Amino acid sequence: MCAAMGEPAYRGGQILHALYAERKFDVAQMTNLSAALRARLATQATITLPAVKQRFESSDGSVRYLFDLGGTEKPGINAEGAENTEGTEVTEKTRGVGKQRGLKAASVEAVFMPSEGRQTICVSTQAGCAVDASFV
Repeated sequence: MCAAMGEPAYRGGQILHALYAERKFDVAQMTNLSAALRARLATQATITLPAVKQRFESSDGSVRYLFDLGGTEKPGINAEGAENTEGTEVTEKTRGVGKQRGLKAASVEAVFMPSEGRQTICVSTQAGCAVDASFV
């Protein structure tokens, strides 16, 4: 994304640090970036978190989650450049990853598996995991 915007590659590392180490989910708070870059990012990107679409509990204590990764257009302007007022409120409860113009909504699954002495989570790294694990 940074390269596509004509920014040096190290900017990606700065954004990653702000998101994951500093947990800043508002571009305006990313003071490790220049004011000009923050202003551009505010108009070209949206920072969101996945929303839990469905939650399935198993008899063995495992929990499978279906996460919505978003894909709706950026609030305010649609792909044609017209004002888009539908769904402009983004809250902690309704956030989804990757809400950028023109992307279709995608979902991924994760399974939490408790066992004695440890807890494991399996997160699909692609939409449509081919493992097809059964879940009862």
